Amino acid sequence: MAKLQVTHSYSVNSTVLALRIETGEIIRGKQVRYEAKPGDKVSDKNYVRRNGEDIGRLIEGGKKIRLFDEFKGEDLDEQWATQAQNYSINGVKPKNVFIKSKPGNSARTGPWDFKFPMEHTVILEIPETMKAGQKYQLDIKGDELADIDFTFSPGTVRSEAVHVSHLGFHPDDPSKVAFLSTWMGPKGKGVSYEPGQKMTAVRKSLKVKLIFPRLKIRAKIYSTRTTTERMFTSQTLVSSIKPATLGSLWKMSALRSTLRSAKTPGRMLSKR
Repeated sequence: MAKLQVTHSYSVNSTVLALRIETGEIIRGKQVRYEAKPGDKVSDKNYVRRNGEDIGRLIEGGKKIRLFDEFKGEDLDEQWATQAQNYSINGVKPKNVFIKSKPGNSARTGPWDFKFPMEHTVILEIPETMKAGQKYQLDIKGDELADIDFTFSPGTVRSEAVHVSHLGFHPDDPSKVAFLSTWMGPKGKGVSYEPGQKMTAVRKSLKVKLIFPRLKIRAKIYSTRTTTERMFTSQTLVSSIKPATLGSLWKMSALRSTLRSAKTPGRMLSKR
């Protein structure tokens, strides 16, 4: 059985696949009544050491103890994870493999001991263009990571490539801006998005799908409530909304109705 699982796989363009791997688990220490035991040692900072191990810190004048956190799980071998020979997508080796990592949380396991669950993103540059609707199998050597199967579906799978404010925008704002960008880590580079690519904006709950044939194009959304106009420019999306009539739904959700970060299920901006 593989040591770690891929928690999310997604594309950042048609030739770049990203694998998200989350490692480590925290069991938070609780505040409990302190019951002293023979051999307990209390420091001048109120840290309690029992049987050679720091277990927590006294609070409320020694009536309670705040136990230290526990940390479980193994981390990803980053050197192994960046070796292209460890991966095969439908029998094809990636051209390059990069990784970027960041702490996802922190655990205090001692007076000055800290451990961190990590969020790793392994990025595979694929020599062949992935096709929408096609199934792919990612075979991974060894037992570090589990193999995965996926269908390339950029219109339904959330991707970090799209950056939009979760707060949305007011209907009267003169412009609404989103960004299309991906950093592949310290040994990689920024993913290039060439002008002229097709874009779509999807609002699944309203069954609205916008197709923007090119990055510089004007499109209209028609609904029973309002008509809006939007403009794409280069790698930045600028949206100019000119409402005819705004119902309460559109007033509340504003741009979020159709253009929002792909982290929210059912709402995404994707590259075709």
